[in-house]
Amino acid sequence: DVYLPDSAMAVAHIQFQDGTVGANGVNGVQVETLLHIVLDKLRCFQEGPFSNKWNAEAAAYQRAIIAPAVDLRKLENVLVVRTTP
Repeated sequence: DVYLPDSAMAVAHIQFQDGTVGANGVNGVQVETLLHIVLDKLRCFQEGPFSNKWNAEAAAYQRAIIAPAVDLRKLENVLVVRTTP
């Protein structure tokens, strides 16, 4: 669960993938999917009033983190969900 700072109120529940998709089917979110969600949010910031060098740098790091994971998933023939084209 994800909680607000200094609060006992849960604002989200994240169910992570348990095992491989091939063996267990899709039963949760993969880390790469969350990284794509963050990258999409940073892209939206850059296209709006929150555009700045820090968001651009964070997006560049996100892309660098995602690239090897996506390549590995392709090699393993495992589903990767993308939030951006």
